[in-house]
Amino acid sequence: MKKKGSITVYLLMICSLLLLFAGAIFYSLRIEGARVMVQTGARKGLYSLFARYDPDLLERYDLLFLDGSCRTGEFAPGTLLRQVEKYAGIPWGASETAGGAEAANLWQLGSPAAAITGYTLATDQSGEAFYREAVAWERETLGAKALQSLRERANVMKGQEKKASEGGVESALEAYDRAEAEAKEKKEREEKTEQKKEPFPGSTDQTAISAKENPITVIKELKKKGLLALVFPANQTLSEGKIPADQLFSGRTALEGMGLVPMAKGHSISDKVLFCAYLADHMGNCVENENTGTLVYQMEYLLNGRKSDRENLEQTVKKLLLAREAANLLYLEADREKKSEARTLASAVCAALAIPIAEEVVAQVLLACWAYGESLMDVRTLLAGGRVPLEKTKSTWQLDLRDLAKLTERLKDPAKDDGDGLRYGQYLQVLLYANDEAMCVKRGLDMVEDGIRGIEGREDFQIDCCIYAMEVQVKAGVSGASDVTVTEKRSYEN
Repeated sequence: MKKKGSITVYLLMICSLLLLFAGAIFYSLRIEGARVMVQTGARKGLYSLFARYDPDLLERYDLLFLDGSCRTGEFAPGTLLRQVEKYAGIPWGASETAGGAEAANLWQLGSPAAAITGYTLATDQSGEAFYREAVAWERETLGAKALQSLRERANVMKGQEKKASEGGVESALEAYDRAEAEAKEKKEREEKTEQKKEPFPGSTDQTAISAKENPITVIKELKKKGLLALVFPANQTLSEGKIPADQLFSGRTALEGMGLVPMAKGHSISDKVLFCAYLADHMGNCVENENTGTLVYQMEYLLNGRKSDRENLEQTVKKLLLAREAANLLYLEADREKKSEARTLASAVCAALAIPIAEEVVAQVLLACWAYGESLMDVRTLLAGGRVPLEKTKSTWQLDLRDLAKLTERLKDPAKDDGDGLRYGQYLQVLLYANDEAMCVKRGLDMVEDGIRGIEGREDFQIDCCIYAMEVQVKAGVSGASDVTVTEKRSYEN
């Protein structure tokens, strides 16, 4: 016997609602799954793009940046987007994988379309990205003790410059000329009025010295000569590298990004020390260089910003000389024996002049000239690759006072290397610390760009085309639904 089945209208309505509910759930799952796929694709596309960092920048300067020009010399966002789109569609089968396989497109997604919604360049915000990467690299490389040592060196040199007499040998020689002129004028007035005077003490002194033996006269003549001729090693070749201003990053209007990375509120003293250490580690100088780029003396450019190696070296030698003058004069003023030598020689100089110049004035001028002569010896040692201590002692002092009149000959002697002192590059690092930080960053970008351009095939490299962070918007159509759009950001900071 057959049984008849039936379904009520009420049950039919319940089943319909359940089916609709299940369909809605499956639809939502498909849309959400599609969104996850697009999000994954956007990340994959950006990851693959940022994996194409510039290898020359990493190898030579330990910097991670994406060459936004794709080695064409011009910013090429279209090429970058095609790279993102190529890899973004792989997760759902819209693009082939490296092996040629395709993923199952369960989500019924179409091909992705990408658009750049933001990016930060290496040069944005006064080179903030460049500064961050440099400081981060140096912090990982440099130990805490080394960092403390760098700060101490900078403080020692700054303290020497503050304590030393202002003006150095230039001021001392001017004071000497004024005193000599006043003494001569006074003597002439006395002779005109026929005043009877006692002979100037020492005018017939057998210890009086000739003009050729007068160290003050010798130093005056030396200062008329070029400094490089006095201190640059004869066995080395001076670079004649020159670069027009418009070929440097700082000499043109740079590209600007869209500010994805927020500007730092301020940098700490430690950050500045680390940045100067980074520059010293990665930039060449007169003593240590690899002849890369148009300018060979990169550290000297960072200090002075001139457009030729010769000019930069000349200015650097002047700064080094001033720094060493301050240190050497401080030592002389604290050494009683050497001050006594200076007073004895001052008496002989005054006797030779036969005019009543105050011996104390001449003694101070002699100390300044002595410090200047020792500084020339120091700079010559540094340029020859030797070491010079920040603070002199009796054992590290090179020049005797009696040799000051023969300084030109002494400068031809083999350079003395003090094993406990600092090298030329270390002195430049300390001098760089005294420069304006923003200027150091801009000139550092100049030298990075110039250095990469020195590599064959990279002549069109531009540092302001290098990308540090990027935000892209990826959109893909879903069959039977509205498009799915996601935004993804990536940088070399994380």
